[in-house]
Amino acid sequence: MKTKQLTLDAMLAAMCAVLGYVALDMGSIKITFESLPILLGAMLFGPVDGMLIGGIGTLIYQLLRYGVAMLTPLWILPYVLCGLIVGYWAKKRDFSLSGRERISAVVLAELVVTVLNTGVLYLDSKLM
Repeated sequence: MKTKQLTLDAMLAAMCAVLGYVALDMGSIKITFESLPILLGAMLFGPVDGMLIGGIGTLIYQLLRYGVAMLTPLWILPYVLCGLIVGYWAKKRDFSLSGRERISAVVLAELVVTVLNTGVLYLDSKLM
């Protein structure tokens, strides 16, 4: 991995953690832009970098906000899959996505994140 790409991945992971930390929590609804750096990194560098940005950024956010819990890996998983899906889609199209393809990839990834987060929330409520 080149130094410049590694540096950009680290900056995007840090942005992911900060954007997750400053989310608007309104009871059971959370509004966040945490996945924006994940999507950007995945579209620029591919699925591996998207997964790393999502995994590391969300891990840092989880540790800062909630600490370590039994289900911490499950809370990280949706953002890892978000980076994987968008990165794979971008790589499959040789990183030249049209506007419609970008929007489709983002919508699909965000739906996956929402469904998985809802599932983890349900599982967390049953176990804890």
